Amino acid sequence: PVAIIATLVLLIHFIVRSPYIDFQFSQTDDAKDALQAEHENAIANGQAPGNMKHPLPVTVTVTQDVGTPHTVTSIVKETVFVDSDTTNEVLEKANAAFVVLTRNNDLNDLRETLVQLEDRFNRHYKYPYVFLNNEPFSDTFKEKIQGMVSGECQFGLIPEEHWSYPEYIDQTRAAEARKDMQDRKIIYGGSESYRHMCRYESGFFFRHPLMDQYKWYWRVEPGVKFACEIDYDPFLFMERNNKKYGFTISIKEVIETIPTL
Repeated sequence: PVAIIATLVLLIHFIVRSPYIDFQFSQTDDAKDALQAEHENAIANGQAPGNMKHPLPVTVTVTQDVGTPHTVTSIVKETVFVDSDTTNEVLEKANAAFVVLTRNNDLNDLRETLVQLEDRFNRHYKYPYVFLNNEPFSDTFKEKIQGMVSGECQFGLIPEEHWSYPEYIDQTRAAEARKDMQDRKIIYGGSESYRHMCRYESGFFFRHPLMDQYKWYWRVEPGVKFACEIDYDPFLFMERNNKKYGFTISIKEVIETIPTL
């Protein structure tokens, strides 16, 4: 029992004292509203309330005892901020950009990814971003993304001819093949949009006019994690070492998806 009590005391102490967690004690509704408004205004102005900065988004759940005064509220949410690089050092950069194929409904996953990418790497270099979509980006998407990255943002619409079938494809046969793979429970077997994405990433993304000005591209997927500090510039490394293509992971292909190869 003594060990359990000691553990609980330490846990509560961590929650209350942690500078990374935005917590509220039981208080009046007016006080809560005022604190929430203060935080929202700070976020809108690109500031961290209370100088809180932390690279990763976290949600901590705490059980509140009914009737106990001054307890932590039931949900403790961390406010995420990227600590801007305040040095005046001018770093050598390559002619490069991040390219992100994404959609409006990827916003939450993408924001989490960009927080980590900025904190782990790009706050030092401020490389630009090119976001591509087969549908127009919403104003909300653009506003929220532009407000959280250090580099310039460009948003492009993919031409219909790059996100569709070549004229020589038998679409009836293609649909039958997708249905067959879906019935066999092959990953993405029945997805038409997934095939458009694969075709686009294989041969069209670098033909988009927004990409013409860049020599090097770093493809970023919504939802990926950057857990470690990236203490060098992969763009410059590839340029100086005469590399053409780099990757972080290689997985085995699903044989059923490439029967003719």
